Amino acid sequence: MLFSLQIQNAEQHGAAGVLLYTDPHEFAPDGPNNTFPHSFWLPDTGIQRGGAIYRGIPGDPKTPGLPSIDGMYRSADSNFMSTVPSYQLSYGDASEILQLMKGKKN
Repeated sequence: MLFSLQIQNAEQHGAAGVLLYTDPHEFAPDGPNNTFPHSFWLPDTGIQRGGAIYRGIPGDPKTPGLPSIDGMYRSADSNFMSTVPSYQLSYGDASEILQLMKGKKN
């Protein structure tokens, strides 16, 4: 659900898009050498399973609350769609992107 809040916040503040990644401090707290396959922690190449629930409705936004299968009615209601695209990537890829960015570092 956190990803959906991040998407909604970005949308409300005029973002052009959202890149989402898991925090390695939460998903690999024992360090990069103690991740799958050596433990159950997410490696830096992993992506969190699942997606963002938009406006509190799970699943495909074109079939809100219903399965996304052939023959299912598809809604044309744009209230179920975000106005900004979002993409999930691994924290390893995110780290590389962040290192290339310029600006103030904390």
